[in-house]
Amino acid sequence: PALGERVLARAGQVTQAATAAVVVLLFLPSPISNWLIPVVFVGAALGGFHARRRLLDETWSFGQYLTFMVRFWIAWIGFWMGLAASPSIVFSTGDAAPVAAPVVAALLIGWYARQHALFIRILGARPLELPAHLRVILVRSRVGTSTFWRIPVAGGRLATAFAVPSPRTPAVAFSDTVVESLTEDEQGAVYAHELAHLERIAATRRTGQEWSIIGALILTGSFGPLLPGAALWMVLAWVVGILLFFGKVMAQNRKAEEASDRRAVELCGDAGALERALIKLTVLARLPRRWSLDFESASTHPSLAKRIQAIRNVGAATSPHAPAGTAHGDVLQVASRAGTPIVFGADHLEWTEREEPRRAAYGELGDLRIDAGLRAAPSLHVTAVSGRSWNIPLDPRMVADVQAALDRVDARLGTMTTRRTQQWLTRGLALTLLALAWLAPLMGREVAMNISPLAAGAVGVISPGLAALVAMTVAAGGLAVFNILKGVQGVGMIVTAVLALVAVGTAALAVRDRHAAQSRGSRFTAVLFLIFPFVGSWGPLTAYAFSGEERLPIMAELLRAAPDLWLLPATLAGAVFVSTGGRLRWFAALPIVAAAVVALLASA
Repeated sequence: PALGERVLARAGQVTQAATAAVVVLLFLPSPISNWLIPVVFVGAALGGFHARRRLLDETWSFGQYLTFMVRFWIAWIGFWMGLAASPSIVFSTGDAAPVAAPVVAALLIGWYARQHALFIRILGARPLELPAHLRVILVRSRVGTSTFWRIPVAGGRLATAFAVPSPRTPAVAFSDTVVESLTEDEQGAVYAHELAHLERIAATRRTGQEWSIIGALILTGSFGPLLPGAALWMVLAWVVGILLFFGKVMAQNRKAEEASDRRAVELCGDAGALERALIKLTVLARLPRRWSLDFESASTHPSLAKRIQAIRNVGAATSPHAPAGTAHGDVLQVASRAGTPIVFGADHLEWTEREEPRRAAYGELGDLRIDAGLRAAPSLHVTAVSGRSWNIPLDPRMVADVQAALDRVDARLGTMTTRRTQQWLTRGLALTLLALAWLAPLMGREVAMNISPLAAGAVGVISPGLAALVAMTVAAGGLAVFNILKGVQGVGMIVTAVLALVAVGTAALAVRDRHAAQSRGSRFTAVLFLIFPFVGSWGPLTAYAFSGEERLPIMAELLRAAPDLWLLPATLAGAVFVSTGGRLRWFAALPIVAAAVVALLASA
């Protein structure tokens, strides 16, 4: 009953391992390190291939699977990958860069202009005559004309459909799995959903504005490396910027999913069919019905639970496929692993925490799901709309009953508006810190800005959780104190004041978020982004210190001149402390704190 949650947990761990490997390769000063990055993803695909075949009942070979997935990712985000890599490509050509830049720009412009036709062609889709049960829905829509395609996935399973917008001939593409697994009314509901996407894109398309933004990005990425003073650090900054821009585009698409579901109900006239289709596709993909807030915020679609909630809010009839509970009508009582009762009432949830009874209406909860990792025992994860979280360990024998109860109540949950607001506040403070780090060298030598605020700011932008907030507080606050003790004047005082404000803001958010649960991904990302600059600075420093006694006086001068040598370990220690639990946090954080204290005392 927790298979979907475990599959998702494994995918998250594989992603973390692959990310760590890629970061290591990016930091290696080897001419072949960048070329080894694809090997990481091939290895991850190979390592999970046999499990995938068993889970999804697939029959294709690894070569067929890898070929299809490469084509799929190229067709879907190939343009954005090329745009992100454009400065690196131009840099790598050396003296031929003036010739390579216009070639790269021309290829990207051509790709973007033909991306919709290329999507169909790269995936090898076959045109089909639109069936009668789908033609009726097309007539009701505002799309006008649309072609219909089928994406072959020989031996594999791809449980999805695509809207392929185009000013001339918009299209809808079904994978083999959708055609073979859904009934006609369910196919009609999925087709109506994709037509709703085409309607929205046609209504909001502004060709001039769109091309001005994309053209500026293409020209900057292609010709930016030719400017005087361009450096390799621009490549990393460009990649991060494109990833953030692409994430914003995906976030806008995610918001449109619920609107497209509502419009699909209007077009097909059968909310139950749309709900049944979404449930089938989720089960076929072996995904859980409920996702963590962090995973959902990074996904291109809302979770099945959120989509069903939106469909039912339209006023449609409740799907007959929703489980009806197992005891006393709308009330279910199960025992936690500690033996205390968990009660799913008609309109509220009751549980016990440290012998203190708790009760919350479903509308007061923003996240209610099973948390089942690969090794840890399953637990019931509860998050209030205010951000406060609880984890209630479950008896594994009760998981099926709890899943059935959640299927019945998850459409009644509230919305986590406070968490989204806090994430954007964190990102705003992180961008402020990054801006100060980049601008400080232009403000005079008296302003000390080094790697610590850059690393902490990057963590805050990419993974705005509690670990990032603590890291930003330590980095900004420590640097502000250092500047004050150094006696900076003029512009330096303004920078120091802004640093202090950032530190106060992040500290306040961290205190407010201290009880919120952190996903493994957010903790991992924060520590990973901080540990590499720490090792990169302290590794050579340690080797230098022990290479001869005569170098110890030089070490003291170096520590006084470079606050990063004590601020980096302090920043990392803060992130590690809030990312681990129990005694482990002390064993992990104390050695790093000791290094920071030694550096601080030596600099004094």
